[in-house]
Amino acid sequence: MKELTSAQNSKYILDLLNKNKKKIPSPYNKLAKIATSQKIRDYKFKGIKTKLMQYEGITATGKTVKFYSHYSSEKTRKFLTQWLFLDYLSQKGFLEPPLLVPKPIIFIKKDNLFIREDVQGEAVLKHLKNNEPQDLREILGLSAQWLLKLQKLKIKDKSIFTPVSDIEKEEFDHYLKVGCARFSAKSCNKIRKVLSVINKHTSSYNAKNKSSTLIHGDFQPTNVIYTEGLKHLTTIDFDWSGIGDPLSDVGNFIFQLEYHSSQHLTQTEILKYKKMFLDVYFKKEPTEQEERRINIYQAKFAIQRVIFNAEFLIPKTLKPEDDPTVKNLIKQAIQNVAKL
Repeated sequence: MKELTSAQNSKYILDLLNKNKKKIPSPYNKLAKIATSQKIRDYKFKGIKTKLMQYEGITATGKTVKFYSHYSSEKTRKFLTQWLFLDYLSQKGFLEPPLLVPKPIIFIKKDNLFIREDVQGEAVLKHLKNNEPQDLREILGLSAQWLLKLQKLKIKDKSIFTPVSDIEKEEFDHYLKVGCARFSAKSCNKIRKVLSVINKHTSSYNAKNKSSTLIHGDFQPTNVIYTEGLKHLTTIDFDWSGIGDPLSDVGNFIFQLEYHSSQHLTQTEILKYKKMFLDVYFKKEPTEQEERRINIYQAKFAIQRVIFNAEFLIPKTLKPEDDPTVKNLIKQAIQNVAKL
């Protein structure tokens, strides 16, 4: 699929949907036209250009439907992973309220193109920033229930899903490349130490491990959407999904909750909201071993955030380790693995 203008892109997508009517769900197989298209995001990661577009289609009966297309300039595992997970979860009850995933529409491998339905609502992060205690009790409870629903799925053949440790190997190599290029040797060694501990732990959670489950891989308050009124909760962005330790998603969620809301909430409020989520997930106090595993994943996502900030947010003219946020995240990661 070539880089196209907005109008040409809309025509291409409409023609594609019409050509594959028998393969795609209603009402996306009944579109008469695409009324609008809008670029949501255009970015480049590890040399691969990715585009996210939103469309508004009109059916022959006048019904309006919104959907998204994800397109990359080169072949990438991410869109196939999204398709496989959404297709699988759609068949396992995740199109039934209140715990949902967006309906997958079509995946075109040769074009590196994935299309899914739109999701109505606001990210959990927005509710956190607005500090809505009563709503958040329900929203965070539903978030924990969504994870439990995912992790309780019985999988006959775990080998069809990529082990998270395999995904991490590629990503951790990238983290070290960026970390050692932009940080001092001392900081680079700290990052290497943390990643080594994480990899040693996660590598055991493969398809043969009876405790491994499906995991989202990027389960955080920006990827969980709450629909007010209907009280539905929908999780999006399955780029990093696979099979592994279920507590990976737990550690990510509470780490990202604190990271993204620290400028809007007090530490007391953050701890309260973390507890709301964890109380529903565990139903009782987590064991020491469960707490250690959660700490490992908080360290993992702290380092992920460090590398993201160094690669995309901090100017090349500045030293990332001089940034207070980066410095604190590295310190947190070291402390979390030191508790093991």
